Parts: sequence; structure tokens; C-alpha cells
Amino acid sequence: MTQKQRRCPLCGHSPLRPSFEDRTFEYGPEADERITVHAHQVPIEVCDRCGEHYSGPEAAKVEHEAICRTLGLPTPSEIVALRQRLGMSQAELARLTEIGKATISRWERGRMLPTRALARYLRLLERNPTNVKLLKTLASSPAGAVADSTHPPQNPAPGVGSPWQFEPVVGMKRNSEVTAGVK
Repeated sequence: MTQKQRRCPLCGHSPLRPSFEDRTFEYGPEADERITVHAHQVPIEVCDRCGEHYSGPEAAKVEHEAICRTLGLPTPSEIVALRQRLGMSQAELARLTEIGKATISRWERGRMLPTRALARYLRLLERNPTNVKLLKTLASSPAGAVADSTHPPQNPAPGVGSPWQFEPVVGMKRNSEVTAGVK
């Protein structure tokens, strides 16, 4: 099957020549929050007659990955690789993490950037398998509810294997001791 040769929309010349270019561009919501992004080997098509350059979805993908790297966020391919290493579908990862399935899909397709907080959450899952086990334990708790960390279970003492681990803090004052000296 032969691919149809594309014509230059400006001058009508055909075919457009495939090429690559490095691009530097600004990214960010506000002028004072903008960052400079360098995208390398962005695929383009060039018209040899008029010199126009055209880019498509593949160029957008390369630029999106460059934005992710510049911001320190996982790229779409890294998110897919993590999910596959965990042996999960998008729906399973969504149930485990309580991140929306549509959100995970948008990350993997490069339609949306994860927040820094959710990127950190994904890194915790990636770097320590115990975190995945902990989430599975919490997800299977009674009524499927994830326990509220401000109200731990009413067990007399956490046992071995409990997701709740407490450490004594030395030097802490009770609220009554702190407020007693305040007038």
C-alpha cells in the first residue's frame, strides 16, 4: 500500500519532504511562569519549492514529551510502561489509585500532563512495590473505603503487616500544654 503524497497547502508543490528539526519554545500559563522547552528531532514535512514547514501529531507527541521532561513529569510512554510493569489495565490502575480512568487515558495519550503531586504518587508506586500492596490492602478494606489517616482503625495496637504503623514522637507537647501558657 503506497502512502498518498502530500501537497503543500501554500504553493501546491508535491511531494513534501520528511525532515526533523530541533525546536525551542516557551511553555506555561502566565508570562512570569513560562519555561523554555527544547524538543529534539521533531518530525516535520518541508516544501522544497516555497520552504514552508508543516508538522502533525507526531511533532506534537515529541513536543509533549519534551515538556514532561523539562517539568520533571513522567512522559506518556513512561506512564504506560509503569502500568504494564504493574500488570494492570487502565481501569485496574484507576480502581487501585482512585485516579480517574479517563485521566490515566489522557496521560497515556499525551492529552494532559499529570500534576506534580500525582506524578510523585506514580513514582511511589514505581519505586516501591510495598506501596502497591498497601494500596491493594486499603482498597480491599471493609466497604471498599480507604481509611482516613486522621482516624486510624480502632485496633488496640497495630499488628505486624498492618498498613498503620505508628512511631512515638519525643518532645511533643499536648494541646493542653501548648495552650496553657497562652493568655
